[in-house]
Amino acid sequence: MACTDCLENCGKTTSDQCVEYTGDPIPALGICTGDQLSKVEAAVITALLTALDGTGVSPSEVTLENCPWLQTLFVGKSPTLINFLQLLIDGECTLKSMIDEINSTLGNDTVFNTTCLSGLPANASPNQVLQALLTDYCTTKVTVAAIPTTYVRTSDLTSLVTQILTSLGLIGGSTTIQYAQYLPKKVILPYFGDLSVFDNTGAGLSSAGMAGIYLCNGLNTTPDLRGRSLVGAVKNVPGTALPAATDPTLPNNPGTNYGLGDFFGENFHKLLTGEMPTHTHGVGDPGHSHNLQSGTLTSGTGPYSGVGGSGLYFATSTAKAYTGITINSAGSSAIHENRQPSAAVYWIIRLN
Repeated sequence: MACTDCLENCGKTTSDQCVEYTGDPIPALGICTGDQLSKVEAAVITALLTALDGTGVSPSEVTLENCPWLQTLFVGKSPTLINFLQLLIDGECTLKSMIDEINSTLGNDTVFNTTCLSGLPANASPNQVLQALLTDYCTTKVTVAAIPTTYVRTSDLTSLVTQILTSLGLIGGSTTIQYAQYLPKKVILPYFGDLSVFDNTGAGLSSAGMAGIYLCNGLNTTPDLRGRSLVGAVKNVPGTALPAATDPTLPNNPGTNYGLGDFFGENFHKLLTGEMPTHTHGVGDPGHSHNLQSGTLTSGTGPYSGVGGSGLYFATSTAKAYTGITINSAGSSAIHENRQPSAAVYWIIRLN
């Protein structure tokens, strides 16, 4: 609409130049108390026009401090509404371009290697791939959450092992482990070591970690196993029927119903007569002969008697003679070896 000069027929009177503004100052519009009305009008019109096109509106509450990316794009521009709107439009266009590029990439099936994912159909869509990733992530998260209770970090291993050994009494006061802790009580074991770790009674020295371990020498309530091998007890031991080789009820195994603590056996043995097997000896016989005595009877007495009237007389018995038979002897009555192949060790036992 064209402007009409309402004062066209009113001469050249310019009343707005002579009218004073008496209101409060308006710093945002540059208006002060006492300004000419024409200046106030001009300031209002200018502000209105810039508000209409956005060039004069500067939102004071708008900030880009939390968005460094937009703040970079806004460098060198005044914080007006029009510039903010343009920034949003440019940002939206940039974002749209990025989304289009991502969609294009996701739409290319050759980009994904889904070998490690499960439950995916052939030619899976990006959404299906994403869902499979999320499913595997959730599974992995559960597993990772359980790691603190099912696994031990290497850096914590030493301290945890030390705590366990201490709680079991294997370590106490020092790092010397007591060897007795490795042995069940009353179990006898061979020891192939130095006797200096025992005192003169056979008790283990605590300074050597042998407290509670004793030599089986008959002292300290231990059995005297010096020079002895061990054999399994039979008496009162539960189990299935014994085989013929160890059954003490069989005639070939007399005296073998061994009870705990029984001692028996010998290193060497000399056979008694009753222990020898039935046998024969060779006989040496050189043979022998008998001599018959003969002659003329000169008297009616003596060892001779007459036969008929022939004048020949014979003895009534033969002369004494020996056969010369001898029985050969054998053996030397020496003791014989009664030991199995063995190696000498020290027997030890844990008592406490």
